[in-house]
Amino acid sequence: MTRHRTPGGKAAERVKSRIRMSSRRGRGKSIAATIEELQPKLRGRMNYFRHAEVRGVFEELDGWIRRKLRCIMLLQWKRPRAREKNLLKLGLSKKTASPPETDTAPGGTQGPRR
Repeated sequence: MTRHRTPGGKAAERVKSRIRMSSRRGRGKSIAATIEELQPKLRGRMNYFRHAEVRGVFEELDGWIRRKLRCIMLLQWKRPRAREKNLLKLGLSKKTASPPETDTAPGGTQGPRR
């Protein structure tokens, strides 16, 4: 009988550190190139832990990766007008996508959450 285990915090931190190295801001790569670089690393981690009970760990990691990718996209859209235009293309409403008076909305002038 196989014992199913969950990966410890160190394993998740190692995955995050490798993803951080691949998605550093100063790398100057497109979002597609970043995703292509991340795919084999994530696939390898999933295969390594496929017999463990990792659903919650991977759901948390998935949200963290999506947030990192959104941050990269928003950093590539440097000007508020470009952010507004691209967020409208992605389906956000005009009110949500437009540069706000305060800096808390996605099109804000302080940039994405890091």
